[in-house]
Amino acid sequence: RWAALDEIVVRLGSGLEARPLWRVRNNAAEIVWPLAALAAGGHEGGRDFPATLHRELRTALGTEHETVSLGCGRANAGIAGIRTSHQEARQALTLSRRLHGPGHVTAFDDLGIYRLIFAAEALPELRAFHVETLDSLLTYDRDHHADLVRTLVAYFQANGSPKEAATILGVHRNTVLYRLDRIAEITGFDLSDADIRLRLQIALRINIALHGDDR
Repeated sequence: RWAALDEIVVRLGSGLEARPLWRVRNNAAEIVWPLAALAAGGHEGGRDFPATLHRELRTALGTEHETVSLGCGRANAGIAGIRTSHQEARQALTLSRRLHGPGHVTAFDDLGIYRLIFAAEALPELRAFHVETLDSLLTYDRDHHADLVRTLVAYFQANGSPKEAATILGVHRNTVLYRLDRIAEITGFDLSDADIRLRLQIALRINIALHGDDR
C-alpha cells in the first residue's frame, strides 16, 4: 500500500517547486502538502488534493481489501504551523471515524461544534453534562430496545417537525408524537423550551462525538 501511496504522491506533486513530504507512523500515512507552491502555480491552493488522493488510493488499493480514511488540517505556515495542521488532521480523522465510520474525507474546518467537544473531551464537566442530560434516555433505549434517542436526533434534524421526523425515521407521525411524550416523561424536560432544546442538541452531539452512532 505504501508503494502505491508513494507513486500517487509523487505523481500528484510533480511540477511543484516544493515536493510533498510523507511518512508512515502507527500504520498511517502523514502527508505535508505544499499549498503555497500550488497557489504560486495558479492552482486553487490544493483544496481538491484530499479528495483526489482519496479517489486515487481507493482505485489503487481496491475497496474490497482496504478502507481509506483521510483527515485534513488547515493550511499553516512554518514548522509550528505544520505541527498544528498535523494535530488538526488527527482530530478530523478521529472524529470522522466516530461520526461517519471509515472511508471518508474530513477537513478540520468541517467539524463545526465537534471541534469544541473534542477539545473538551477530557473534562469531567462535559461527560457529566452528557450523563445528566441523556443517560435516562440511553438507559431506556437499551433496556426496552427503543429508539427515543434516535427519534430525538431526527426531530432536531427536522427542525422540530414531527411529520418530517417521521419521514426520516420511516414511521407514522403519531409514533413520533408518542415517543416525544415519552421523552418528556422520562427526562422531565419541556421540549417547547428553547434552552432545553439547545441542551439536548449539545448533549446529542457529545454522545455522537464520544460514542459514534453505535450507542
